Amino acid sequence: MLGVRYENMRSSLKAEFRETLSNVLLSFKDKTYPELLDFAESQEIRTFFDKTSSGSAYQIEIQAFLDDSKSRNIRVTGDISPDPHPPLWGFIPLYLDTASDDFIMTPEGKFVNE
Repeated sequence: MLGVRYENMRSSLKAEFRETLSNVLLSFKDKTYPELLDFAESQEIRTFFDKTSSGSAYQIEIQAFLDDSKSRNIRVTGDISPDPHPPLWGFIPLYLDTASDDFIMTPEGKFVNE
């Protein structure tokens, strides 16, 4: 029974994390193609730390890169995970994201597959 409650809590936390990540990615979708191109060319990874509305601490990492050098499409990816990261199996210092999402913008400012 405890395992079921833990899984339910975990799935609701994942849903909350997905929604939080989606909201952060929306702010990047509002950027122009030249702004995203500058971000991609900087090879910067932007990291955000905050808490969800329920108080769960998280870390989000956003990065952008040329998805296709010929078409010059830019892919923006985001990953969210608990902060601090719990070690894999409780002791291995390997960390996995809880949720990830991305979008692709063309040089014309259109979104691919949306």
